[in-house]
Amino acid sequence: MSVSATALRAPVRTRPVRRPVRGRPTPLRAVDVQSRRRARRVRRMLWCFGVMIVCSLVAAVGFHVVLAQSQVRLDQLEQQVGEEQHRYEQLRYEVSALSSPARIVSRAAELGMVAPTGVATVVPVPTDPGAAGTTPDSTSTTLAESWEKVKSHLV
Repeated sequence: MSVSATALRAPVRTRPVRRPVRGRPTPLRAVDVQSRRRARRVRRMLWCFGVMIVCSLVAAVGFHVVLAQSQVRLDQLEQQVGEEQHRYEQLRYEVSALSSPARIVSRAAELGMVAPTGVATVVPVPTDPGAAGTTPDSTSTTLAESWEKVKSHLV
């Protein structure tokens, strides 16, 4: 190597050697395995607790989102129900207006119908059981006989 190459190289730094002070021994310490395990267990528990808190917060936010969406849908349905009730009331009014007697009479006059001059009554004619071509009904004769018997007790 040339002189210029050694000048460009970065100096190598080494840690200074620590020399014990004369008269004092170097402090030694025992490795406490139990305390390390305990510390690791505590860190693991704190980590799990933090993850649980984050998960519960995410779940709470998700629940509130679903709740808000459901509330929006409920508001839309209530508005739709109100509109349909209003429409129903309008249709009821329309039906009552169209079915009023005055309107029916005026519409009948428009179509050329006239009011009747007299009222015809239809009266049923009783059939004669002894007439030719008819057979008396056994039920009607039985009822007539029964009526005769009961009538005497009623008067």
